[in-house]
Amino acid sequence: MLKEPKKDSHKGENGKLAIVAGGKEYHGALLFAIEGAKRFVDLIYVIKKEWASGTETALRSIPEIIIRNKKMIKECDAVLIGPGVGKNFNITPYLGITKTVIDGDGLNAVTLSQLRKTIITPHEEEFQRLFGIKGTKENVTKMAKKHGCTILKKGKEDIISDGKTTLINKTGNEGLTKGGTGDILAGITAAFFTRNDALSSAYAGACILGKAGDLLYKEKKWVYGTSEISSKLSEAYLQFRKER
Repeated sequence: MLKEPKKDSHKGENGKLAIVAGGKEYHGALLFAIEGAKRFVDLIYVIKKEWASGTETALRSIPEIIIRNKKMIKECDAVLIGPGVGKNFNITPYLGITKTVIDGDGLNAVTLSQLRKTIITPHEEEFQRLFGIKGTKENVTKMAKKHGCTILKKGKEDIISDGKTTLINKTGNEGLTKGGTGDILAGITAAFFTRNDALSSAYAGACILGKAGDLLYKEKKWVYGTSEISSKLSEAYLQFRKER
């Protein structure tokens, strides 16, 4: 069961998340990650880096986030690294500071020796590039155990494993193949990881994204945009919560 805010809690006690995302080419990945996270944590700190023109202006229109430098990561409960950061990104300075989720371009920058205690969110191609084998249930479990990480392998059915327990998420539909849905998933997962264990956070992230897509599918079939997914996340969370 995911932790929920206590009635007498104060600002910051229900999760502080840092996000290292976006780059010269992909500004949308950062914005989608924020959309995924902002309902499930108290505070979001976007770590300032080199972005595409206009990105910072767009960020300053989002009231839920605060822009800070890298030093802020050590004060956060978790950090999401990688969505849209682009090629030649140096991930090392951002690792080993707090609980970490690695997604997107971050998976191209990380080495196998740096995966320990992280959550990684590869699709099939990224999984094969990282580990050199297909992303079957058996292989996901094996790699999670070998490298001491939690893997959320995205696909028609998501496979989530910490090397001890392996779970399958069957929610979702073909509308979720559109660009940016993985960034939303990474944001949800990282938000939960601020206060929960890795396996629970990754599984909840996968299920809630899938349920949000399924809610949209009932209204529009597969004809919905990534930007519409966030409008269903609260309802999807409540469905997920009811089923636990």
